Amino acid sequence: MRLCYLADPTSSHTSKWLSYFLNRGDEVHLLGWNPPTDPALARAYYYHLPDVLPQVFPALVRSVLWHANAWPLVHWRQWGVLLDQIRPDVFDILMLNAHQIPAALARRGPMVITPWGSDLLVYPQGYTPLTRWFLGRALRRADLVLCNSVALAQAAVSLGARAERIRRVGQIVDLTRFRPGLDATQLRRSLRLDGGPVLLSPRNLQPLYNIHVLIHAMPMILAQCPTAKLILLGKRELDPPYVHYLEHEIKRLGLSEAVRYAGWFANDEMPLLYALADVVLSIPTSDSRPSSVFEAMACRVPVVVSDLSSLREIVKPEETGLVAPVGDAVGTAAAVLRLLQDESLCRHLVQHGLEFVRQEGDYNVQMAKVAACYEELLSGKTTCAVSVG
Repeated sequence: MRLCYLADPTSSHTSKWLSYFLNRGDEVHLLGWNPPTDPALARAYYYHLPDVLPQVFPALVRSVLWHANAWPLVHWRQWGVLLDQIRPDVFDILMLNAHQIPAALARRGPMVITPWGSDLLVYPQGYTPLTRWFLGRALRRADLVLCNSVALAQAAVSLGARAERIRRVGQIVDLTRFRPGLDATQLRRSLRLDGGPVLLSPRNLQPLYNIHVLIHAMPMILAQCPTAKLILLGKRELDPPYVHYLEHEIKRLGLSEAVRYAGWFANDEMPLLYALADVVLSIPTSDSRPSSVFEAMACRVPVVVSDLSSLREIVKPEETGLVAPVGDAVGTAAAVLRLLQDESLCRHLVQHGLEFVRQEGDYNVQMAKVAACYEELLSGKTTCAVSVG
């Protein structure tokens, strides 16, 4: 197949998704605003945006359209010309943000939209009515919409997607890399961690992920477990004001020794981080099915997550993990302390969590489902619709 993707070339999720088809021998084209850095994508044909978008209107016409707030019309025509030049068998948009909507509207051949979570669960709340209308048209235009959770599928339908075109695919985790028993001794030394329990937050340093709630939970955790350490990951430049607020709170609460910022780690480095963790925390305000939770469970690390419907599809309380009320530092601290103080509970959770990931998150199994969806689309069949109720 000749496949074309509009996606973030620097995302580990993009790398994993495209690598599957590159390794199969498919012809893969990638459109993005930042050059890919993962060597796994070296064989993909990369198109740098917006440089590759042809100018299809004279400058005066473009100026009039921009001032009239008709930017989707400008991009719609540009995307149509570019996609006609590439002529993919399937065009798949991995994460449908506002600036990608014109590409979806322009595509005349088989098109798939694969939302990742925030693009449908969060961002549309801030869109103008016109942008929301265009989003609905784009979702309705899609031949298939691949969703990794019921909550995301419901959001897609509520925004305009056709229910009969929704397909369910699970999360993708390479179980050969994310596995129990890895030796993280060297990493533990480099991070200056003593023998106390390690709490790991693998989410970005952004308000959506409630990192401040974790910081506010730490005094309560330290009161009963004074040697605990909280390790924060992520890119500080994504939201400097929020990072400044986090640093202020750490200093105000006297947590400079208990809370460590370890920086950003590539996905292939994450297995060792999970190996040194005693608990993994992922407590966002909104989410779909985050890879980090699957990866932690694959490494047999107990997890604490927000009490969201999408996360309850993964983390069944007392069965595969623990949940805490959204934004609740007290509830988060209580859940962490339960895991640190109850070895029997931890053994139960990690065993069932690992079984769940093997069923729902195996990379090759789930990507084979994606390939089957593409083949279904090209064959003209409309089978395997899923319930979004």
